[in-house]
Amino acid sequence: MYGGANNVVWGGHVFNPVNQPSPPIGSAHFPKDDLQNKSTHFKDTQICDNVHLIYPQSDQIVLSASTPDCYEAKLTNGVAPNPMDFFYGGPGRCNLGV
Repeated sequence: MYGGANNVVWGGHVFNPVNQPSPPIGSAHFPKDDLQNKSTHFKDTQICDNVHLIYPQSDQIVLSASTPDCYEAKLTNGVAPNPMDFFYGGPGRCNLGV
C-alpha cells in the first residue's frame, strides 16, 4: 500500500441454509442490550499510519448493517485521545432469502 490508505474497513457476513433463519453474530446480543457485558466488541481500537495514531472525527465514521432488525453495530468513545470501542452483533433469526 504505497502512499497509504483512504479508508479503514471492517466487515462480516453470515450464511444460512435456504428457508432457514439467519444465525446469530457474536454473542447474539444487540449492542444496545448492555454494551460492555453482553455484546461482542473490539475494545480500545486504534488506527495508526505507521508513525502516528489517527483520531477520526465522529462524522468520518460510518457504521452500517444491511439488516438492522437482525444485526447492529455501535461505536463509543472515539474522541482524541481515546481509542474507539466497536460493539456489534445480533440474534439473527431473520429470513434473508438466501
